[in-house]
Amino acid sequence: MTDHFAAVAGNYNLIRTTDPEPVARIADALRPIQPFRAADLGCGAGRYSRLLVEALPGTRIFCVDASPEMCAQARLVLPGRAIVAHRDAEAFLGEVWPPLEAIFCMNAVHHLGLYRLLKAARRPTRPGARLFIYTRTRSQNARSVWGRHFPGFADTETRLYEEDEIRESVRTAGGWRLAGMEAFAFPRAASIARLVFLARSKHYSTFALYSPAELDWAVEEFGRNLRAAYPDPENVTWEDANLLVTLERTS
Repeated sequence: MTDHFAAVAGNYNLIRTTDPEPVARIADALRPIQPFRAADLGCGAGRYSRLLVEALPGTRIFCVDASPEMCAQARLVLPGRAIVAHRDAEAFLGEVWPPLEAIFCMNAVHHLGLYRLLKAARRPTRPGARLFIYTRTRSQNARSVWGRHFPGFADTETRLYEEDEIRESVRTAGGWRLAGMEAFAFPRAASIARLVFLARSKHYSTFALYSPAELDWAVEEFGRNLRAAYPDPENVTWEDANLLVTLERTS
């Protein structure tokens, strides 16, 4: 994925949709303990980091990403009190001190690995610390406009977790209590041209799992599938779904 994120970093904040609702839930949960220290792992170009910083005034947030190109973009959009760290997430968690009161992982757990994240996040936290994971399940992914109409999209994206897999990872990793799972649903609308543009721009890392020839064919087929399913090319409607997982450090 290194080459993929280097290529898309400059346009990433323009081609991805950012949902404020999960950030509002996180802020409500953490407001009683502000100010504190936190980390946003896999922060990318800083789109969710910026919302977190704005929603949690006084909080010192380390924004961590392994891509130097993404970190460069994050520095352009984040205020000065956000600290951008070009680091591997596990390496960062193994070294940061003093402890963190909260860790965020927004649409990035499929890159880091859930079990590895749960184990690594114990190192810089103490009992009572929170870990928030915003993601989408494989089932949610399959129901999206991409899962329904883009050839092979749902089958190619194997890195996502179902709810029962999340529960099992929490159980086997130890040290965390599942405090909540909240599903979000977002109505979306776009033109066929816009959706084809996003696919060609590889706005999801899933597209980097296709070979160039496979992707070219799939994008063309995607456009044909959309034109067959939606009579108005300016009005493709669908629903995106995501999951906010809240964990509390127990021991």
